[in-house]
Amino acid sequence: MTLLVTYNTNYGSTERYARECARRHGTEAVPLDEAQAEAAEKIVVFSPNYAGQVAGAKWLLGHDVAGKKVALAVVGMTLLEEVRAKDPIAAALGEKASEITRFYLPGRLAYSELNRVHKGVMWGLNKMLKAKKNRTANEEAMYASYGTDEDRVDFAELDPIDAWLA
Repeated sequence: MTLLVTYNTNYGSTERYARECARRHGTEAVPLDEAQAEAAEKIVVFSPNYAGQVAGAKWLLGHDVAGKKVALAVVGMTLLEEVRAKDPIAAALGEKASEITRFYLPGRLAYSELNRVHKGVMWGLNKMLKAKKNRTANEEAMYASYGTDEDRVDFAELDPIDAWLA
C-alpha cells in the first residue's frame, strides 16, 4: 500500500517525528503544502498544536480521505495523559473524526527560539496562569516551565503509529 507521510512544523519537532516515521517505513516525509493525498492508500499527517490550531486537521478536512487509512499525529506540549483522555482534535475533525485515527505526541518548546509574537503569546498565557487559583496539572506544568527550553520529543511514541500502519 502506498504511504504518504506529511507534516507542517513551526520550530522543527513535528518535522523530526515525520522524518523518523517515514524512515521507519521506507518513504520520504513531504511538507503538507506539497502533499498529494489522491494516490496514497495510507496517510499519516504530523501537525503541531499551536494555540489550539492544527493545520493538519484543516488539511484533512479539505481532502477526500474516504476509503483510505488515515491518521493525524498531533505534536504539542500538553501533558500526554490529559490530551489523550480529552482527544480535543476529534471535535475539530467533525464528521471525519470517525475516519481518522488520532495520535498525540510530546513536543518541544524552546523559548530561546520563539519569535516575538509567539513570546508575547506565551507571556500573556503565563500571566493568566500566574493569577489563576487551582491550576490543573497541565496548567501547572506550563507555568513551571515558562521561559525554559523543554524538549519532550520521544521517537518511542511513534511505536503505536508503526503498529497502526502494520
